Amino acid sequence: MKILATSLVDQMTIIAKKAQENNVLTSYLTDIDKDVMLFDSQAGINFLWILKNSGAGTWLCQANQEIKKLYLNDEPDDSSEIYLITATGINQGHITKIDKKDALSYRYNEPLGIIARRKFSSEVLSTIFCGINIKETLLYNEWRTNPGEIVLLKIWYETSNKTIFVDLYRKKNMSV
Repeated sequence: MKILATSLVDQMTIIAKKAQENNVLTSYLTDIDKDVMLFDSQAGINFLWILKNSGAGTWLCQANQEIKKLYLNDEPDDSSEIYLITATGINQGHITKIDKKDALSYRYNEPLGIIARRKFSSEVLSTIFCGINIKETLLYNEWRTNPGEIVLLKIWYETSNKTIFVDLYRKKNMSV
């Protein structure tokens, strides 16, 4: 299947709509892993994208990650749609449908010197509070803003119990 779209997100949207028409993807229709393509795709990184046969969304992982075995072996049969996403840049590249056997055996040479384009909050906090053991803290690992909203964070470190606290406050953005 040849898809004439410029960005990976556009290509994934087309594939997801087609899967919806074929009753492969019946719920979580907006779950096309857009966030990863916009912030984590870089030239030379390959992903596996699985449209689950249960119809309940997608799974996305880097093609060399061992978690792909869990994702693929969790599928009771071969009716899931599996795609190899080859990134040639940020949100750029091509998508090829592959089978489960090829997905399980697929390996590629990851490029050297890839620099992450974003960090998880735990990484940022461990940089700010040098020497803290993040695993022993109460921490929000991820937060998202809603349209027309600003998220304000208050971060502080309590030395007595070596804990980082994060307060999250949402406020309507009046400039939108």
